[in-house]
Amino acid sequence: MKMKPMLGSLTAVMLALSIGSAPVLASAGDYYPEKDHPEVSYDDMAYEGVDTARLDGYLKDLSALAAEGGQNDARLTELYGAIVDEFDHLFTQEALCYIAHSRDGNDKAISDEYEKIQEVLIDANDRANVALSEVSKTTLAPALEALIAEDVQDEELAADIMDKLKEYEPLLDREKEIAAKLAALRTEYNEASLASYTVEVDGRIWTTESFEEDPPRDNDEYYAVMDALSGALNEAAADIYLEMIPLLNEEAVLEGYDNYADYANAEAYERDYSSEEQQKLAEDVRTYLMPLMEEISMTIDSGSYRRLERRIAGMTADDMLDLMAPYVGKIDPELRKSFDALRSGRLYDMDFGDSKLDVGYTIGLDEYGTAFIFNSPYGSFSDFSGATVHEFGHFNEAWHTVVPSFWQTSHLDVSEISSQGLETLFLEYAEDMFGRKAGRAYRDGVIYNLTSAVLMACMVNDFETTVFTSDETWTRDSLNQLFFDLCTEYDYAPGSVEECYWWAEIPHLFESPLYYMAYGTSALGAMDIACEALRDRDKGVDKYMRLTALASMYPLRESLEKADVEDIFSEGAVERIADAMRELLDLTARQGRYPQRGYIYIGIFAAVLALIAVAFIFLVGRARRRPVERGSRRYYAGEEDPAFDLRDTGGFDPVFGGDDDEPGEEAYPPDWMAVENDDTAVLAAEQKYPADAPAGTKDVPYGQDGV
Repeated sequence: MKMKPMLGSLTAVMLALSIGSAPVLASAGDYYPEKDHPEVSYDDMAYEGVDTARLDGYLKDLSALAAEGGQNDARLTELYGAIVDEFDHLFTQEALCYIAHSRDGNDKAISDEYEKIQEVLIDANDRANVALSEVSKTTLAPALEALIAEDVQDEELAADIMDKLKEYEPLLDREKEIAAKLAALRTEYNEASLASYTVEVDGRIWTTESFEEDPPRDNDEYYAVMDALSGALNEAAADIYLEMIPLLNEEAVLEGYDNYADYANAEAYERDYSSEEQQKLAEDVRTYLMPLMEEISMTIDSGSYRRLERRIAGMTADDMLDLMAPYVGKIDPELRKSFDALRSGRLYDMDFGDSKLDVGYTIGLDEYGTAFIFNSPYGSFSDFSGATVHEFGHFNEAWHTVVPSFWQTSHLDVSEISSQGLETLFLEYAEDMFGRKAGRAYRDGVIYNLTSAVLMACMVNDFETTVFTSDETWTRDSLNQLFFDLCTEYDYAPGSVEECYWWAEIPHLFESPLYYMAYGTSALGAMDIACEALRDRDKGVDKYMRLTALASMYPLRESLEKADVEDIFSEGAVERIADAMRELLDLTARQGRYPQRGYIYIGIFAAVLALIAVAFIFLVGRARRRPVERGSRRYYAGEEDPAFDLRDTGGFDPVFGGDDDEPGEEAYPPDWMAVENDDTAVLAAEQKYPADAPAGTKDVPYGQDGV
């Protein structure tokens, strides 16, 4: 709920979910409360601006009602309902403005308007909480609590909200100033991320556009130019980040915390796990998930994966939704309802656009009882699973929620399970969607991405936590060095600091500081659901549906308990999940065959080389004899000596066929014996990040995804 606005992040809270736990293996339709959905399309929604005049009148009347000291429950109900409805309208207007801003990040008028809206709504939210706080201290308190309980559908949660209302303190002027400054800096970052940069490499001038339109053919030159352009953005973004750090820490101090990391975990995201538990989780992740990533990388069928990547890269948003359509309802009929609403209302923008912000998110449109999906695609594998399927998981939550936007919360760890968990449930249909071999590559890619997302989340969280808790006076160079050190620790093996500039290209660090850890904890929760579905499909689906019905109204561990999903922080949980993913992908059996095949290939290769050597010796021997023979014939016949050309001594073009369970269905490329497999760095698409940048750099929702 927006009890105390998180000034360092976007004010629009995206995904809030309906309350109420379902019985084990609930039948279809038992998970979500009933909700009216008006038939409306995105094209019918108009941005009219944000005007708080009506809200101001309602709040003035509510404060007067509290001052009267009477027991006018009917008037309270009327005013409360009007205020809640007005916030649905205001936050929906904010969402429509943000969508327009995302579609054209270069439109200064829209970005300025969005900045202004955030400032207005932070103030409006503050004044609403002040008025409700006044009521909470009167004889009207029981009636107010009953109204809140009806909206959030949980009496205990309503009681907790009432306790917070009674203790609510209005925002200080300085807090509002910080909020306004942070909003301006976020807009500045969005502009920097879309800007064109000019660099000189080896005497040649390159711009962002020239690099994208006609990149160097030479590999070394390609990476040199990419690093230089990344460095230019890094310089601009680092300056912005360095302005944000003291502002965010000051915000935390004003709230009674030592630093912003502590404040964000405790208040902004209300996480029910400690910093120490985060550190222990990161250790387990490095111990058990790093090897899993390596095994998937060594096992994935490169040929099938490349073809799958090319196929997805050529898809439009409607193509991807068409691909999903036959399978959504097979998971649960309630998903089919929200999916049909998404399509009929054209509530998405997931195609390419030159001016689009480099973000992906789902944002609630609560006035219309629905939501909107936005994504700026990369033209890669992740555009289907990591964006389309992923964001639909968020959309389904938002479409089913009955909680008014004013009371929606930000338990992002849970919200992200709704998206990532749906990715794992779709693995069941991988072969139906893509065919046997490409389907296997799809499963490998999805689990690789989720595994990488956990590692990436822990690494970024370590970066942000260090930045906000250290006494060091940060500079651009020290920030880059810190990220380089962490990349090394997490085994991303960068060759230089310059290859780690891409931390500045992660929008979450600017839009929603300390958010990124949610991708890791939620990915583990999603893989845990995949584990359950592997053992019992119905139970796995049931746990997923129950989580989507609880979602962001409760903290992570409480939500996992309510949905009967094992605590990911429990001893041995990460190791158990890693082993289950090996079973899901059949890695042990596949790896057992691959070394043997490798030895066979090496043996064939050696045998062919031996034959070539024998042939070479034989031909050289003949060549040495031929000049004598030819000289004798020439001498006696009076002929010129024709040129002698020893060439074409035998080619080597091995075609290693594969079966349905192993990679190698086509001829290997010239580097077929290379161990590394850059195909699995799927989210470094179009080289917007270094090739060895971790997958997950741009996975599911950016900017406001789940915020």
